[in-house]
Parts: sequence; structure tokens; C-alpha cells
Amino acid sequence: DALLNLGWFYTNIARYEQAQKALDRCLEIRRKRLGPEAAPVAEALNALGALEENRSNFTLAEAFYRQAIAIREKVYGPQNKITATTYNNLATLYWITGDYAQSENFFTRALAIREKAPGPRSLAVASTLNNLALLDSSLGDYDEAENYFQRALRIREWRLGADHPATITTLSQLGLLYVREGNDARAEPLFVKVAASRQKTYPAAHPDVARSLFQLALLYDRQKLYAKAG
Repeated sequence: DALLNLGWFYTNIARYEQAQKALDRCLEIRRKRLGPEAAPVAEALNALGALEENRSNFTLAEAFYRQAIAIREKVYGPQNKITATTYNNLATLYWITGDYAQSENFFTRALAIREKAPGPRSLAVASTLNNLALLDSSLGDYDEAENYFQRALRIREWRLGADHPATITTLSQLGLLYVREGNDARAEPLFVKVAASRQKTYPAAHPDVARSLFQLALLYDRQKLYAKAG
């Protein structure tokens, strides 16, 4: 367990060689002590998948995620929330590598499970909805993306509050969707709200404050509202 935690820690701070040593050792011990198809083995494989994804070793990451899924489907069943976590991870990997059909397939499977457990208004559901919205937005399916963003936004506002960073991130992404659609009138109030919230939440020099102000300035500049843009 300590090696697993250490592996995640090193992965998150981009010390990948140390992460691999810790996770390889964790996997070796768990396979030897518990057997090759034990649930903790899948946990280690999932962590190795995340490590290789961070290193852009996507083929290897997919193999680890697939191994983790096979074990978790056998141990927990294909409709379990723990299995859904790996579905979500694999969906993200396929999105990064441009396999959008597979990405949507696994995001949708994860969503269906998470809507049952932990439940339709859970943060896990909001996260998957947000991922589906970003995927559909990148594919130009703006109506479906808006639907997913709105659903994710309602959950995050209810569970986290209107000014929580996760809520505001979804609001900003929805604004960017409207910009892609050419609907500046719908994007503007969202960008204004995002900028105001981030200025309230973060120090003035925070990158997220600068980013939201820049988005708003670009919107005004495109509308030739130069006084507001300045």
C-alpha cells in the first residue's frame, strides 16, 4: 500500500522513474501474495496505466488499463463503480490518442454505472458528463456538448457551490462552446461570471484570473468593444 501511494505521489510530481520503481515493486508483491487476479493487483495496474499515460506511452497505458478492467470486471462485475473508474481512465486515454468512438463508448459506460452508484447527482457523474461534453465539443456536436455541460454544471453548483473552481471551470468551458458556435451573446455573461468568481477566489496575479480576463478581452475585441477589451 505504501508503495502504491508513493507511486501515485511520484507520478503526480512527474518523477516518473521513481514512480515506476515503486509501482513495479507494488505489483510484484501483490501478485506474489494475493494472486494475479486479485483486486489490489488491478489497483496497481491502474496506477501503472496512469503513469504511462503521463509519460505519453499510450500503447503501454492502454495495456495496463485493459488488464485492470479485466480483473475488476471479474472481481466486482462490469456494473461496479470501481470498474467504472478504469472505464473513465481508458476513455480519457482514447480521447487523447484520437480514438473518439472508443472514448465515447467508455465514457458512456462509466456514466451509466455512476448514475446508479454513487448516484445521478454525484460528483463522479458530473466529472464524466464534463468529459463527454468536452469530447462532443471537440467533434463539433455542440448541442449534445451543451446538454452535458449544463447537466454537469447543475450537479457541481448543487454539490460544491457556484464559486467552486470545478463549477467555474465547467462554466468557462460552456462559454468557450458558445464562442465556437459563434454565439457571443451567450458566452459573454458566462465569461463575466467566471472572471468575477476567480477574482474573488484567487489572488490578483493567479494564472486563472489572467486567463479568464484574457478570454473576456478577446470576446470584446472580436465585438469591436475596444473600451471594454482594454
